Amino acid sequence: MCIFGNMKMRLSLLFIFLSIFLRAQVSDTTVLLPSVTVLYQEDEALILWRKLFENWPMYKNQSYKSAKIYSRQSTASNEIEFEQVSNVYHNEDTWYQEVVGFKDYENPIADFEDNVEFQASFSFDGDFDFNQGAEKGTFSKYPYSRFENLCINPLNRIIDVEFAPSQIAGVMDRNAMNHYEFKIIAKWESDSSEHATLFFTPRRNRVGWTGQIQVDVHDARILEFEGVIGDKEVLQHFSTSDVFFVEHQKLSWSNSNVHVDFWASEINALPEMEDKQRNLIAVIPDQQLQSTDFWTQYRPEDEKLDRWTARQDSIIRYLNSDEYLDSTDAVYNQFHWYEPLVSGVGYRKHSTGTHFFYSPLIGQFNAFGVGGWRWTPFAFGTKRFENDRMLNVTGRLNYGLTNADTKGTIGATYTYAPLRNASWSINVGMIINK
Repeated sequence: MCIFGNMKMRLSLLFIFLSIFLRAQVSDTTVLLPSVTVLYQEDEALILWRKLFENWPMYKNQSYKSAKIYSRQSTASNEIEFEQVSNVYHNEDTWYQEVVGFKDYENPIADFEDNVEFQASFSFDGDFDFNQGAEKGTFSKYPYSRFENLCINPLNRIIDVEFAPSQIAGVMDRNAMNHYEFKIIAKWESDSSEHATLFFTPRRNRVGWTGQIQVDVHDARILEFEGVIGDKEVLQHFSTSDVFFVEHQKLSWSNSNVHVDFWASEINALPEMEDKQRNLIAVIPDQQLQSTDFWTQYRPEDEKLDRWTARQDSIIRYLNSDEYLDSTDAVYNQFHWYEPLVSGVGYRKHSTGTHFFYSPLIGQFNAFGVGGWRWTPFAFGTKRFENDRMLNVTGRLNYGLTNADTKGTIGATYTYAPLRNASWSINVGMIINK
């Protein structure tokens, strides 16, 4: 019994010893396990976009308050449709545009065409414009002569039916990461900085821009934007100076083969805008229209367009020359027996700025006037002075052949500021309802 009891005690002590040993081994193993740290590495394209996004408001606030804008609209065949020089002023998110010079290549002759219509109007609408020789004004004939229509901001949030039927997230919009996929497709170094090209495209089932932006990585500054949406393509070159703005923009349509460019200069160097009207439009004086120096000081070099404009300028100079205008006046002033009956009698002389017209006999009678037949002859005269100021006088007689009553109107308009189309008008008379 004693031997058996001693053996049993020994086995118990051995079991206790093994338990303590194993427990110690397990504890030591747990302590010796190496620690593991899991890191999430963000895509370098998103890191670059985030830096651009953070700096974008600062650069927007560094834009200009005034500038000289040279713009033109051309076709794929290198023909220019219009050229324009404007002073633009930015005030409280609104652009004010003063047109210094406009050149419509569809209407190269200065004025006094065969069919001339003179009208006088008053308007208190700031968007109103009137331009001699261009029906409804050049802003209506050429919508992209209005600078506000050229201010396309693909980097901001925009809403424009020309681009898409709903809101489009700009590339620098706060929701752009959810709307676009970004990828760095190029990197390079210059003497002063590092550069990258950031490609972007809409995510699946999203509508937006597809294109790329060139970036100064060191300053997180956008240097160039190139984007396409639908059939419209926008190319923007930004300044590299302290003032941040679009130095050159090209807007293209693939379906119509139309291109509209503008270049900005004289940044913040224009006289301060005081009581300037909004969206002024005008034709520059004839002597400047004939001078190519006025336009060449603004035109960027372009070999194909330069050849075309040189040829057109020579044609325009000829069409506005005294020799040509005198010859057209001679043809216009020739008397034909049918003129008093069907086309009216007119006289004009460009060198003196004089024009007169008397309505044809066929248009002088109204069979449905008040009280029966009425005789309504019409005449107008125009005198343009050397300083391009102009006087227009119109008159219409309204005589009742049945009851022998005499009515009529006479009016005069004096344009005292041709480049702003500012004028005074007076109309006197009584009109019989037809």
